[in-house]
Amino acid sequence: MKKKIIVILCSLFAFILLAFTCPNRNDHKEAIKYIVSCMVNEKLDEAGENDAFAFLGSLFMTKFLEEFLDARLKVNNYILFSVGEVNYKGDTKTVSFGILNHVFTLSKDDLKKNITEEQNKEEYK
Repeated sequence: MKKKIIVILCSLFAFILLAFTCPNRNDHKEAIKYIVSCMVNEKLDEAGENDAFAFLGSLFMTKFLEEFLDARLKVNNYILFSVGEVNYKGDTKTVSFGILNHVFTLSKDDLKKNITEEQNKEEYK
């Protein structure tokens, strides 16, 4: 009987912990913006662009990404965790997963691969 109560209390505690630490839409948006801006800055560093145009391009990309995510990011909250999806050209892709107040996103390598695939699709149309 005691074991049953302990298991129920631990389960209830875990459920409440997960429910109260489920990331919201803004958390997903910030995590995605961070990973994309890191990738953009990395690309600018690789290209050796340290002039004003590179800085302006980075600012433009940040503003564009903000608008894009406002319009296209949908976060499904499942109480214990949340999933961020982006709908682009009729295709919905999962881009983030949030649990315990942390949002996991695509890695930089996965993001680069997806961008390259999209560019290749556009070239062959």
